[in-house]
Amino acid sequence: MTVLVVDDNPINREFLQAALSEHARTVPVATDGHQAIAWCRDNSPDLVLMDLHMPGMDGLEAWEEICGDGDPPCPVIALTADCRPEERDRILAAGFDAFLNKPVALSSLLLTITEVCRLDPVEGLITGESRPAGYALHLPLLDQDRALAACSDNPALVNKMQNMLAGELERDARKLDDFLFNGQIDQARELLHRWTGGCGYAGASRLEQQCAALEQALSLRPREPSEPGAGLAYHQLLVTISMTRHAIETPHTTEARTRRPGHNELPVG
Repeated sequence: MTVLVVDDNPINREFLQAALSEHARTVPVATDGHQAIAWCRDNSPDLVLMDLHMPGMDGLEAWEEICGDGDPPCPVIALTADCRPEERDRILAAGFDAFLNKPVALSSLLLTITEVCRLDPVEGLITGESRPAGYALHLPLLDQDRALAACSDNPALVNKMQNMLAGELERDARKLDDFLFNGQIDQARELLHRWTGGCGYAGASRLEQQCAALEQALSLRPREPSEPGAGLAYHQLLVTISMTRHAIETPHTTEARTRRPGHNELPVG
């Protein structure tokens, strides 16, 4: 089968493409809603994994455009870091076949794909357990157990996700500072939302919590980014970014990425 991955976050795209490459014939990717519409116009996917929050055109708008006035061309699964029950209800009412929260464990994703596409379960295909996201500050900077659970016990994929996150933080941290300084709150929240998804796959639970805290503070007072709550959250985020990058780049942190017995590795790509 052909599974189209639509996501503006390169870490999410890399994870989904690598993780599904063993189970799907092809896994093309689109970086935004417009690319997804163009791809579906020229091709026939068997399934679409649609990120909901993307700049320019969100996932719901893109799917409505893909469907047009006719029937959906294939099943579609929504992927989002927004875990509010009302958001889930809204998306399912709009015609999506399933709704999964990021970071999604590969086992949960494969089970959902099997259900919405009405496939026969393949013995040994669905393994491992989905772990709930941890947002408490006392959690490790890098929760290797959580990362392994999200990456179906593939230490090579965990390593790749963590390195991609470190590179994105190094590249885009200045953008967040500029967005806040210039009062571009929507852009700052979009960047924080993207980091939140990447943190889940990398097991960066503390940074994930700080991204969510600042995004929430900005949503409460969008016109006052220097308000004390937002200022404190931003300071804590900067400290956590530095500590997380150091943890990823320190060689000894990779030594704990050992393979658990009884699980098969997925190819990295």
